[in-house]
Amino acid sequence: MKHQCLITIAAATLLAACSGDEGKTGPQGPLGHQGPPGYSGEPGTDGPQGPAGHDGLVRTTPVEAGEGCEHGGVRIQSGLDTDADGVLGDAEITSTELICNGAPGAEGLQGPVGLTGASALLATAEEPAGENCATGGFRIDAGVDVNGDGVLGAEEIDAALTRYACNGAQGEQGVQGIQGPQGLQGIQGEQGIEGPQGPRGEQGLQGETGPQGPAGVDGIDGFAALVATTAEAAGPNCATGGVRLEGGWDLNGNGMLDAIEIDATQTRYICNGAQGAQGLQGIQGEVGPQGPQGEQGIQGIQGIQGDLGPQGPQGEQGIQGIQGDVGPQGPQGEVGPQGPQGEQGLQGIQGDVGPQGPQGEVGPQGPQGEQGLQGIQGDVGPQGIEGAEGPAGPAGPQGPAGAMAAFGDGSGGLFSISVGNTVDLTTIAGVNSLAGRHHLQFTDVTIAGTLIVPSGTVIRATGDVTISGTITVATGALANSTSSHPGVSLGGAGSFVGGTAVPALHAARLVGTPWGGGSGAQGHVLHSHGGAGGGSLTIAAQGTITLLSGGVIQANGASATNAMIAGQGISGGGGGAGGLVVLAGRLGITVSGTIRANGGNGANGFDGNGGSVEGAGGGGGGGIVHLISGANPNVPGTVQASGGLAGTPAGPGSVLNGGGGGACGGRGGNGTTYNVSSSAEGGGTGLVLQTVVPAPENLLL
Repeated sequence: MKHQCLITIAAATLLAACSGDEGKTGPQGPLGHQGPPGYSGEPGTDGPQGPAGHDGLVRTTPVEAGEGCEHGGVRIQSGLDTDADGVLGDAEITSTELICNGAPGAEGLQGPVGLTGASALLATAEEPAGENCATGGFRIDAGVDVNGDGVLGAEEIDAALTRYACNGAQGEQGVQGIQGPQGLQGIQGEQGIEGPQGPRGEQGLQGETGPQGPAGVDGIDGFAALVATTAEAAGPNCATGGVRLEGGWDLNGNGMLDAIEIDATQTRYICNGAQGAQGLQGIQGEVGPQGPQGEQGIQGIQGIQGDLGPQGPQGEQGIQGIQGDVGPQGPQGEVGPQGPQGEQGLQGIQGDVGPQGPQGEVGPQGPQGEQGLQGIQGDVGPQGIEGAEGPAGPAGPQGPAGAMAAFGDGSGGLFSISVGNTVDLTTIAGVNSLAGRHHLQFTDVTIAGTLIVPSGTVIRATGDVTISGTITVATGALANSTSSHPGVSLGGAGSFVGGTAVPALHAARLVGTPWGGGSGAQGHVLHSHGGAGGGSLTIAAQGTITLLSGGVIQANGASATNAMIAGQGISGGGGGAGGLVVLAGRLGITVSGTIRANGGNGANGFDGNGGSVEGAGGGGGGGIVHLISGANPNVPGTVQASGGLAGTPAGPGSVLNGGGGGACGGRGGNGTTYNVSSSAEGGGTGLVLQTVVPAPENLLL
């Protein structure tokens, strides 16, 4: 179980009123009959606009064991920044709350290792002005991801953990206008007789404390959910400044929310109230000393270990092994005895040779006889001496490139980004820093800092690729005022209709595409924008690809936005789908870090005119992550392709369309439908594929 800090900002509004001196109280007259109501006085004129309210601040400090918490905990103090120095001083504290750690249970017997516990999730939503936040703010829900879909469903929310981060209180009220003349008072009626007050009963005895239950089995450590707050300057996110609230998982376990651990989809802004009418400028005071930095919050409590799962069934018998090689030839047997020679026949007696006669004259040449039969071929003569080597012939034409060209030629040499450095290839300055190596063909690649790439980037290496820093893929497919961009999906999002996802077999053939996920569709007016689709990235290495613990590759879709213009009713747009990440390591792939290709959230509807219900946008579908290798990939880390959350409609009456979410590996969620009481849908879960083949380069052609 993960715990998170509750942050509550409260402020009091001071009211002032004037009246004349009060005379002495006369004797109580008899209760008269109820007189007719007096005439209402004319309303007083409105007082001037009060000054701007002070910003709300929060300070958290650890509590040692015994300081109000038996086992220690955290102290959360809040108040108004009355001296405007950006630091919550002791005199400014108006609310203090202790969150105590639970008592450690007795150590039990060592149990079997349980399955990994379910992850803790956070969800934020706008909180209108009302009982929980006087001037509005955000509601922070938390719970355990019981069904493992990466989305905090309504049935998974733990109401006891719900907290509210409220906007600063409104400025002090102006002086009240002069009250009109009071109407004539009716005749007072007679006072009734007051009955006697009954005796107060005695307080019952307190019951005894029950025995402490047995301690649960320790669970496997999960990632702690962390929340960080920073001051937000006046700008597009907060017109008058405020606080930026960022959330994420403590992936490296250092108890701090590092930049690479921030989940941008959970970032929210708590804005200061609108500034009051400007008063006369006072004399500028001297610059005060800078206040000390606030202390870091403590790490959340370790979650409970999940139950041990049942033993899996016995695996099937393996296939028969390959037949062994033929053994060597045995020794030659001994030569058998020679058989008896047959008898030789009798030879005839040779006669004597007679004398040679004289040579006769040459007679006329006779006719040519028929060609005789070809004689038996003679034995092959010995091989002649080898002649001298002739001169080399001209070079032949260049042959076609082989499949290994998919890993590049390595002409860019080593490409490395050290810790703390950032290279942004979406800018001209970033491309120029490559010094002509923008073909992205390297020997080895080492990313320890931050690399930002545009959608459609392909990085090739003849050696190894090692990532301990962060690679961020910029969004690709964008929506315009008339239509959405489908990206690699089979169909783009439309008004209240989510995009159509690609089948798994189709997704397995997507390599080096210029686009990733599709964009979300806008709502029914121009001020509601659909989120852009996540981008596309391919990394191909002839050696290995290693994503170390703490390393991150992210190609998330963008969440939709709603301009929320006062006086207008604006429905929410759909979230962009997650992107496409392809890793191809010929000799192997290891993922100990995190790969994210999540869909963006749909936007909430905004009822600024009190008219019809402004519909909400659907969530973007999850993206595609494809690991291709000659050996089974080793993935002890995290690979995410979750769909984005749906928005929430606003206002009473009939519903106006919300935009549909973009699609990629998962379908886009539908937005709310015109004149139908329906809820927007979250995006579908994307695809995580693994392909093991002897020659991965053949799939990259």
